[in-house]
Amino acid sequence: MRHSAPQPIQNPTTIEASPTYADNVVPLRRTVARTADRTARLQLLGAFELHCGGRRIPVGAAAQRLLALLALRQHPLARATAAGVLWPDVTDQRAQANLRTALYRLNQVCAGRVVEATSHTIRLSPSVSVDATEVAEFATALLDDPTRLPARWPTIESMHRDLLPEWDHAWLRPEQQRYRSLRLHCLEALCDRLLQHGRFGQAADAVLAVVHADPFRESAHGKLIRVYLAEGNRNEAVQHYLHYRRTLRDELGLNPSPEIGQLVNAA
Repeated sequence: MRHSAPQPIQNPTTIEASPTYADNVVPLRRTVARTADRTARLQLLGAFELHCGGRRIPVGAAAQRLLALLALRQHPLARATAAGVLWPDVTDQRAQANLRTALYRLNQVCAGRVVEATSHTIRLSPSVSVDATEVAEFATALLDDPTRLPARWPTIESMHRDLLPEWDHAWLRPEQQRYRSLRLHCLEALCDRLLQHGRFGQAADAVLAVVHADPFRESAHGKLIRVYLAEGNRNEAVQHYLHYRRTLRDELGLNPSPEIGQLVNAA
């Protein structure tokens, strides 16, 4: 089944009573009116990118790690704490020197826009928008209210991506695991909500991202089968079930639960 890609909206301040997919796709953090005030944007989903004043800014590895840490902690950090987290295998003096160098280089390429520093603490500037924070805020709001479909959400593409998946640092792993769990639960909940509103293509887009991220996650396969059945595609539902059953047997030597089989048989 093919699904059309979302198009940028022309007037993000207007929301129809029954918004289309494109109407939903707008920057989410804070409000639309305040988005224009942001001077920098930090991408942590999929890969690291920093944009200042509309330009992509090249940033060294140490500065990348510092920005990611500050974005994920979301509160001021003592300089000694940040240095110890990012450079755990060197002396305190060397770690502090590394931190000063990273701050200096950030100031050279994006002066005063991304990090606010005092003699004792550092934090990410409130003017910086962060894609991972936007998705996490949306996911939390969605999961907190099981009845409401928010009028606005981040792009489905952004919710397809994990948090800095190519990075392997001890301090980052718990954040990666927490974000991945939140993302997958959010996409499943979004699928349910869209299905209730009869928006089958978007519901399938949301849950297919979960299936691709975790091919053995039975809850996601069950939701995708329900979407196919709801839109009248019984053959597609059966074919997907058979593919899932074959994959589960071949890879894990297991069978699907009786519940998912009954879902197809009852259609």
